Amino acid sequence: MPDDIAGKPAPMPWPEALSWCVNAQTGRFKHELVRSLKSNDSRAAERAALPLIAEAQQLVDLARKALVAGPPTELDAQTLAHLALAHEAKLLAADEELRSKGLGLDLARGLTRPDGLGMSDEDLGLYQRAIAYLNDVSRSEAAKMRGGEALQLALDRALEERGIVLHPDDPAWRQLELGFIQAQRRAINGINARLDGELVPTPIIPAQPNRAETLSEAMRRWVEGAVGRHVSPGATRLPKRSAPFSVSFSCMAISNSGRLPKPMAGSFAMRWPKSQRRCRTSWPS
Repeated sequence: MPDDIAGKPAPMPWPEALSWCVNAQTGRFKHELVRSLKSNDSRAAERAALPLIAEAQQLVDLARKALVAGPPTELDAQTLAHLALAHEAKLLAADEELRSKGLGLDLARGLTRPDGLGMSDEDLGLYQRAIAYLNDVSRSEAAKMRGGEALQLALDRALEERGIVLHPDDPAWRQLELGFIQAQRRAINGINARLDGELVPTPIIPAQPNRAETLSEAMRRWVEGAVGRHVSPGATRLPKRSAPFSVSFSCMAISNSGRLPKPMAGSFAMRWPKSQRRCRTSWPS
């Protein structure tokens, strides 16, 4: 790591994205970032190293910002709005699916298997009573501006599905709770309108904003773009099949040549020499 970051105390709580470059025991930034390439093949190591180098450079930039301004907000306003809209759409989509399939309720014969052709009169009556109860609950939560246990579980599940970890003291947590309460009210209003015969469409969720590209996605994208240069389409699976081997190389070696020297395969330790603050991440054609 660069001298202005290595060994420095990390802001508390540090963002989840910085976990790789922070020593959890000491709470300080690491001096080196080490990630095994799990390969003793030089070409496989070159392919695997590129996205890791780019990720490491992004982490360095993020660490510098965290040292100057403290930990960044985990969720911006756009992401908060996206999560709330996704919750509303999920409730409306579940309602649409349930009403289209039916419950299979038959008072003469008891509960039977739904025929998938919509709701019966018994289904509709039972469902209307259930929605009336949920309507009262959601109105109470909106009045108190405090989510109940079911809403908290939905909030936790939404964050877990997206790999987002919030510190309990993060203000984004409270903002997200209020957003979910409002989204739930909109969804139940929409369901009630549907039960009155109105046509209420389920919102279309746009792509999640500011989603970081994973290493596997970056490697797959690189391989797909490099197939014309005789790179195997299965290159993204090479590290899984290769025997582990551990060699370190300096960031300076990549910065000078743009390629890894043949012996330097296996794993790498990112080092920023005093004279070299930036690492070249472009790949020669």
